[in-house]
Amino acid sequence: MNFPLNDKYWLDVEEFIKTNLQNARIIAAPNEFIDKFEGRILLYSAIKKNHLKGSCESFIIHKGRMKDIDYILLNEIANQFTPVFCNEVFVVFSSQASDLRLDKDSIHIKTFFESLEMLAQETQTDDSNTCKTNLQVLDNISSLNIKEFANLTRSNLELISRRYSQTVYLGDSIVLCRVLTKYMCYVEAKDASLTPHLCLNGYWESWLTQTMLSLLKSGFYCIDVGANCGYYSLIMADAVGESGHVLSVEPNPRLSYLLTKSLNINGFSDRTKVSEKAVSDTIGEKVRLVIPEGSFWGSASIVEISDVTETQSFEVETITIDELTKDYPRVDFIKIDAEGAEEIIWKGMQQTIEKNKDIIIIMEFASYRVYDPRKFLEDIKAKGFLIQYIDNDSQIKSLSIEECISGGVEKYWDLILFRENKKNEGIFGIFN
Repeated sequence: MNFPLNDKYWLDVEEFIKTNLQNARIIAAPNEFIDKFEGRILLYSAIKKNHLKGSCESFIIHKGRMKDIDYILLNEIANQFTPVFCNEVFVVFSSQASDLRLDKDSIHIKTFFESLEMLAQETQTDDSNTCKTNLQVLDNISSLNIKEFANLTRSNLELISRRYSQTVYLGDSIVLCRVLTKYMCYVEAKDASLTPHLCLNGYWESWLTQTMLSLLKSGFYCIDVGANCGYYSLIMADAVGESGHVLSVEPNPRLSYLLTKSLNINGFSDRTKVSEKAVSDTIGEKVRLVIPEGSFWGSASIVEISDVTETQSFEVETITIDELTKDYPRVDFIKIDAEGAEEIIWKGMQQTIEKNKDIIIIMEFASYRVYDPRKFLEDIKAKGFLIQYIDNDSQIKSLSIEECISGGVEKYWDLILFRENKKNEGIFGIFN
């Protein structure tokens, strides 16, 4: 076949490969690309199953021809490689150019994964070790332990959660939805950030969900900072069991109310506590929690951001993690999602990280926020923490300070922080 010389979508892919993937020796692609990249193109039909990383470094996928590629192969590409380019017709995955990692919410990436899920429903596989047949999983869903979700492929977790998602409107702007096939979760109907995803998909940030489930252990003491409606708090409460404890901190009074209801209705009130405070580096200070224009409740923040127009705001009281945990026997795990307040939260948890050498911290980080990103990261390293990030394939990967701060506007990382001794314990088997 000849390369479509007048087709913008094909030409855009060609230009991207030439500009950003010059070092990719072998690229899997439709055969139209053979003449454009002579000696570098491998047809999908020539790739052996389970030999992806030894065969190719990059993959050009025509979304309209996905049925022509083996489903298992497509699924492995989606889970093992990073999406670095997409348009209406194509998506490019690669082990190179990780700095070009695409936003998970890109509409063109979403259409690829939606098509992959449709193929999954039509396909059965006998490879029970790497990808359980969807029908097998669905038949046994009632007995599936939440920790087992970490062993599913990302696409299967998303498929199953969507299949079992349910919603009902209760009035007073409250929606009750089913998430991850099993939890009942009360959400705010007006919220434009999490509510649509939890109601229609039944999951949130599947890659982060799987990584967290692989790390949590029975008996852990956990803190969910910026708990929102409680999606991650529910996961933590289930994973740590009756011998563990989860402290959920959410300053928005409406979300704190719904979070408490969700923990109670799922039977986790015996191992959880909710604090309606704003985590900071001060105790008892009155600050404003601002919800940005557009009712994005998940983007509410206590730090002043000049270009944000508020929808509404609340006066809330601050507290530190050190104060919250002063009577705890230990702290094993902290998740921080605070929309720019990360640095002041870090300042208010110094005693906690000093006393708990094995602590694991997952924190959303963006260099464009109000703090000095380099200074902040250098302080984290000075406290003995390795700086890694959780990629959208659920893998934990290395990250330098330079890489972390060079992402530009709107680039953020899901950082995972732990000390060297934790890496050697075997808990981080997914470390790459």
